[in-house]
Amino acid sequence: MARALGRRPIGPHPQEVSAALERLAPFEVPVPDQSSPVFVLSTGWRTGSTLLQRVLMTDRRLMLWGEPLGRLGLLTRLAEAVCGLQPGWPSDEYWVERRPQEDLRTSWIANLFPPAEDFRASLRALFDRWLGEPARARGYARWGFKEVRLGAAEAILLRWLYPSAQFVVISRDPSDAYRSVKGSARDWSLYARWPDRRVDCVVSFARHWDALASSWDHAPPVLAPFVVRYKELTAGGHLA
Repeated sequence: MARALGRRPIGPHPQEVSAALERLAPFEVPVPDQSSPVFVLSTGWRTGSTLLQRVLMTDRRLMLWGEPLGRLGLLTRLAEAVCGLQPGWPSDEYWVERRPQEDLRTSWIANLFPPAEDFRASLRALFDRWLGEPARARGYARWGFKEVRLGAAEAILLRWLYPSAQFVVISRDPSDAYRSVKGSARDWSLYARWPDRRVDCVVSFARHWDALASSWDHAPPVLAPFVVRYKELTAGGHLA
């Protein structure tokens, strides 16, 4: 476990994701919003995230989905994908709203993109329809989810989509979390992302924990997560 924790973390770097998204469309300034999503993100399995999910859902206005299609790694793959936005690409002439008024029928359109804001709006519509509407249909004013596979890089993407979103991060000592996983089932295997990120031994478990935990060391101030430690939660302390 010690060797695994000393290796370079996997996944996109939070600052790289932030810079790429800023090139695409600027982050919006957060404004107070009582209907904004709430995202509970943990440093892997057996950290108390489900207990925290239940605690937060004592607020009858809030619906927190539990790891919705988490194995698919949708947000992780999106965070990795946007890192393709690099200085100099795409050029301004690729964006239709940044080109001079012209007849597109006779213009060079081999690389012609819709407005960047429409890309952001379409991603937001995906999560609103998938996670927001089913929550509202069941009488909840707010929605969100808890996850054990996402770190600061994915949180930055969520902040870009939802400027007023709130983040709660829960962590537990990796040795204790690993012993809890081992104690829950003799033969176990998990997926951080299917099919290429399987977690089925102490090394892969430690690497997954480290990738998530260390990602928050590089999180920009705009995330401002509320941090909860497992011992605080199970000791009967009060969460503000």
